[in-house]
Amino acid sequence: MDIQVSKIWNKIRENKVFRSLRFRIFLIILIAGSIPGIIMYLGIRERYMANAVNTRVNEVQTQVKIIADHLLTYNYLLDSSNEVVNAELAQLSNLYDGRVLIIDGNFKIIKDTYGISEGKLLISEDIIRCFKGEGSSSHMAGNNYIEIVVPIEEKQSGTTQAKNSVLSNNPSKITGIMITSVSMDSIITSYEYLQSRAYIIEILVVVLMFGIAFFLSRYVLKPFEKITDPSYYANTEVADKLGIDLPNTFTEKAEVFDTITVSEE
Repeated sequence: MDIQVSKIWNKIRENKVFRSLRFRIFLIILIAGSIPGIIMYLGIRERYMANAVNTRVNEVQTQVKIIADHLLTYNYLLDSSNEVVNAELAQLSNLYDGRVLIIDGNFKIIKDTYGISEGKLLISEDIIRCFKGEGSSSHMAGNNYIEIVVPIEEKQSGTTQAKNSVLSNNPSKITGIMITSVSMDSIITSYEYLQSRAYIIEILVVVLMFGIAFFLSRYVLKPFEKITDPSYYANTEVADKLGIDLPNTFTEKAEVFDTITVSEE
């Protein structure tokens, strides 16, 4: 196998087409024009995914914080039967094709929009950090979901806030946690659509650069080909301008004719 590859490689190296200046110029123009397009395509693709995820996280966090305030307003952590809050949680879950969990201060799940984990305990690193007052967090949960952890904060005021300010810089009390899992299916669908269009554009760019490279490599070298052509110097004016001595073909023919005439006599 290695011998066959080496033979093919040697044939390619010996081929005059691949060793010609025209081919090298064609290759340089093609690569120089195609590489920036490929880099731009990869950059746009990756940046789109990151921006889409960040936008979705910020959007969901805003809605979750609004619902978290309603949880405190209706004392939902003590009574999870409130229909208004349950309707909001169901709407949020359906809107993003995800799941919402409400966890009280004892790490107990008091509400699960899937209805399968209520009454169970849930302890994780994100939940513990959130209870410590480190704020909201988000991370990828599998390939198609984003998990957003938001604290349910009860604002403190008056004497209670003054006492707690000595122990903590956080002017609020975290009474629970709201975990929202958001589907990325719509983002992935948009990403795949953008990727397919980007592939088409990239192919068109490569084809266009192929044509430009072929045109330039062909016509840029034309003056050089003209100079290297011996017939180009047949013109006496061109030879004089370049300082090239051309043989006097008329004189040579006359001398040959005279020689033939003398020999005949």
